[in-house]
Amino acid sequence: MELDTEGVQTSEMPDGVIESATFQLYLQDQDNIESIDSDAPVCYDVICDLFYGPILKYDYTIWVDLTGNCCEPYYQLCKQLKKRLDELTMIELLKLPSSERPPEYHQFKAGTIYAEDLINLRGLPATWKFYDEEVIEFLLQAWNHQANPEGVAPPAELRAK
Repeated sequence: MELDTEGVQTSEMPDGVIESATFQLYLQDQDNIESIDSDAPVCYDVICDLFYGPILKYDYTIWVDLTGNCCEPYYQLCKQLKKRLDELTMIELLKLPSSERPPEYHQFKAGTIYAEDLINLRGLPATWKFYDEEVIEFLLQAWNHQANPEGVAPPAELRAK
């Protein structure tokens, strides 16, 4: 189907950020589904979590199953990814002179906060490494593994550049 795109600005966000997004829709009033009028609008909740941090240019939407019983391989791989992103963030922070590290650096180093909590990073140097391409590839591979664990290997760990 052809869509009229006149006047629509192209997003600077890479397609992979959107294509790697995962989430789940839940019917809001699932307990009373039989009593819902067929003409009444149906409302859904979107269940997801965000991946973001200083070594990512974009935020990533990931599926989180609140029932805890249907996305286990994917969720565990995303937890591993989050841990690795924290490690890669620490590598980048250690490259900075101590005077340029954020005030939360010591808390982050001690493990009491995560990379996503580092909100006072300003003026990142040109040498700062971003891992968006690797995260997109990881998330797509993790989802494909979730969908077909026998046929698709889990993604490899991200490596420092």
